[in-house]
Amino acid sequence: MRVIEEDAFAECGDLCQITIPNTVETLGENMFYECKSLTEVIYEEGIREIACGYKDTAIRRLQFPESTVSISAGFSSGGFWCTPNLERVYIPAGATDLADSLFSVRAQFLNDDLTVYGQKGSRAEELAIQSGYKFVEVESGDEMP
Repeated sequence: MRVIEEDAFAECGDLCQITIPNTVETLGENMFYECKSLTEVIYEEGIREIACGYKDTAIRRLQFPESTVSISAGFSSGGFWCTPNLERVYIPAGATDLADSLFSVRAQFLNDDLTVYGQKGSRAEELAIQSGYKFVEVESGDEMP
């Protein structure tokens, strides 16, 4: 299994955009911890496991690939709560192994309008609604604005 270890890009101050290639299957925790200039992460199809690690980034939009099966909240990132600029996220229906706290910790600390995009009946829909976030049904991440 091809892995990018935790903290791999942490505190990369000048990193604005990055593409994670399909040769990677798993991303460790806190990948982009305090990458304050980071505005875009592009995940290529093939990545299966992602640990959230977007603390204090400038990311507004995340689109996880259809190959994603697991998104963990990460020990220190608590899901998406440390990504205050995040406005919308797409999580595919195949991502069934989602941390219960993926959105709930954010909902406790931030009063915002995060919108979750995904398929009807998905685990993403369940968690978004439980946390009080708007859920928009789409067929794929390409439909997310």
